Amino acid sequence: DDIVSGTEQLPPGGRTISQGSVPDVSEATGVTKTAGIFVEQNLDVRDKLFIVASVRGDENSAFGRNFGTAWYPRLGATYQLQNESWFPSFDGRVNLFRLRSSWGQSGIRPGTTAALQYFAGNVYRQGAQELPGLIYQTLGNANLKPETATEFEAGFDAGVWEDRVTVTLNYYNRVSKDAIISATLPPSLGTGSTSRDANLGSVRNRGWEYILTARPVAFRRFGWDVTVN
Repeated sequence: DDIVSGTEQLPPGGRTISQGSVPDVSEATGVTKTAGIFVEQNLDVRDKLFIVASVRGDENSAFGRNFGTAWYPRLGATYQLQNESWFPSFDGRVNLFRLRSSWGQSGIRPGTTAALQYFAGNVYRQGAQELPGLIYQTLGNANLKPETATEFEAGFDAGVWEDRVTVTLNYYNRVSKDAIISATLPPSLGTGSTSRDANLGSVRNRGWEYILTARPVAFRRFGWDVTVN
C-alpha cells in the first residue's frame, strides 16, 4: 500500500500566504506477504446428511519471527430430516426440517510492521562532547501472533406450506483469544514509542438468533413477505 500526502508550508522567514510554495510531501510504502494452503472435503450421505471439513494454514510477514504457521480447522454437518421416510410431514404441510451445526476457527493478522523493531538516530553526551547514537524507535514483538476466534453454532430450519412460513433458530458461542491490543510501555524503557502491539486478553460473544418469515400474500404478480428477527 502506498500512502502519499502533501501540503504547502511557508519557507523559513515567510510571513504571507503568497509565499506558501514550499511543498511538504510524505510517502509510506507497506508490503505484506502471505503464503497459505487450504484443503476442503465435502461428504453427501444419501442426500440426507452433509458433512464438510477443511483446514487452512497461513504464514504472514506480519507475524513475529518466533511464531510459525497459523492453522484454522473447520467442521460442519447438516441433517435433512424431511428426507427420512419416518419423518412426519403432517400430510405435506412440513416441507423442510433440518438440523445443522458447525465449529471452526479464523484469524486476524497483526499490522504490517507491528512485530518489527526500528531504530532512530539520537545523540548522547560523553564528557563535554555530543556523539551520535541510536535508540529504539519501536520495540516490536518477536512473539506477536494473529488473533484467533473459535466459534460454535447449532440450530435448525423449518418450513411449512411450501415455505409460506419459515422458522430459523440459531445458537452461537464465539471466543476470541490472543486479542491484539496496543499495550502501554513504561517510560523507563527510553524508547521513542509509548506502546507496542501484544496478544492480550480474550473476548466472548454468545447468544441466540431467531428469524420468522411469513408470506401471507403470494400471487403471480404480487407478493408480500414479513420477517421478524
